[in-house]
Amino acid sequence: LVIRNFSVTSNISFLIGRYQLNLNVPMADSHNIEKHKADICASYQRALLDVLFDKLEKAIKDTGISNVALAGGVSANSALRKRLHNLGIQKRLNTYVPPLEYTTDNAAMIGIAGYYNYRNGEYASLEVTASAKILF
Repeated sequence: LVIRNFSVTSNISFLIGRYQLNLNVPMADSHNIEKHKADICASYQRALLDVLFDKLEKAIKDTGISNVALAGGVSANSALRKRLHNLGIQKRLNTYVPPLEYTTDNAAMIGIAGYYNYRNGEYASLEVTASAKILF
C-alpha cells in the first residue's frame, strides 16, 4: 500500500527531498514484499511522477512556458522520458531530452576528478572524510 502524503500546492517548486512516500506492510508479511517488489517500486515511481507532472502542468498553466528540458541522471528514467514526451505532444510543448548516453549522474565527474588528482600526485590520507564543500 503506497500512501502519498504530499499534495500540489500553489508553489511550483519540486524537491523530492521535501516529500515522503510511506509503505505500510506488516512485518510478518515480508514474503509479500519480495513477491510484489516490482509492483511496489512501480507504485513509488508513479507517485513521484504524478506529483512532478502536476507541478509541471501548473507551471505551464501559470507561466505560459512552452519549452521544457529534462537533465541530470534522472533523465535516464524511461517512464519520465515517455511521460514528458506525451505531455509535450498533448500541450504542444518543445521538449528537450538528452540522448541516454548523456544522462549520467555526477559519479563519472567525481571519478575523472579523482583520476586527474591521482595523475597529478595529489593524494589524501585514509583518514579523510567525504565533504560536499571541497574547494578546488
